Amino acid sequence: MILMGWRESAETWERLDAWLNGQKETLNELLEELVKHQDGNMMFPFLILYGKFVVGYTDLRELHTEQDSFDLVLARIANDPIAQHLSASMMSGFIDRRVGQ
Repeated sequence: MILMGWRESAETWERLDAWLNGQKETLNELLEELVKHQDGNMMFPFLILYGKFVVGYTDLRELHTEQDSFDLVLARIANDPIAQHLSASMMSGFIDRRVGQ
C-alpha cells in the first residue's frame, strides 16, 4: 500500500472545504462577541488570524480550487501585520529565554 500525503487526497480537500465553509458564519459571530471583551490576552490575535483564514479561504473558494484557495490564504496570513507581530513577539521571547540561560 502506498501512502499519499494529505495534499494529494481529494477526500481530505473535500472535508477541509466543507468544514471551513461551515464555520464562516458562526465563527464570525463568535469573533464579534469576543472582540467586545478583548483584554490584551494573546488568544485574541490568534483567533482574529484564524477568522481571517476562514473568511479568506471561503471568499477565495468562489474563484479558485480548494488547494489554491488554501495556499493563497496562507500567503495572506503570513503577510498579515498581526501574524508578523505575533511571530516577532514569539521569536523575541524565545531569544530572551535563550540569552537568559
